[in-house]
Amino acid sequence: MTPNSVTSSPRDYAAFPAVLEADGRSSEVLVLRLSSAGCLFECSTTLVRGDNVRITFHDPDAKRVEAEIMWSTEGLVGCNFAKMLSDTGVKQVRLSDPVSSGGQTVADIDLQQLAQAIRKARWNAQMSASEMAKRAGLTRPTLWS
Repeated sequence: MTPNSVTSSPRDYAAFPAVLEADGRSSEVLVLRLSSAGCLFECSTTLVRGDNVRITFHDPDAKRVEAEIMWSTEGLVGCNFAKMLSDTGVKQVRLSDPVSSGGQTVADIDLQQLAQAIRKARWNAQMSASEMAKRAGLTRPTLWS
């Protein structure tokens, strides 16, 4: 696979499930960021740079893309799609985002203000990020992203 430059493509914040196929096994992953060139997702499957995988999004067309793992650390994985998604393809996937509510998606929320409010509350409670993630039922990498 020829990797695309994920970092040069505009990325949307996201929070929606997809299906990862790697080594003949399927597992659910949580997509955290999406661009036409690739995505960032959280998963429990051990993946390493260079692994080739398939990701199926839950959009109406059930887009299935081939991707190459670019990096993986603490449950977070970055990948490049073998073939870039069109702008329309990215929009279709985003519109199927179950987090969407009343026309507002995660991308529409002022994430900077939300992050600052959470950080302030955590500091006021003298709580580490790891402890907050544990109490929220999240992994530390999810809280980081």
